[in-house]
Amino acid sequence: MNWIKSKIVSLGFFMLGLGGVAIVLNFLDRVPRILVWIDQWGMNTGWGIRIGITVAGLVLVVLGKLGGGKSA
Repeated sequence: MNWIKSKIVSLGFFMLGLGGVAIVLNFLDRVPRILVWIDQWGMNTGWGIRIGITVAGLVLVVLGKLGGGKSA
């Protein structure tokens, strides 16, 4: 069970970092080619995807850290 929680937290940190980097780079007009697809559906949708990835990562980190109880 601890293995699963550690993987969830790792995925959360990855998503949180990816979303944060995407937001910062967009403000600097330095979007890498791998993240260009985000803006294909328009600027508002792109911002929704960036914020959604960041919030989902934060939720995974918090749930992974707070998930208590003893594993069997």
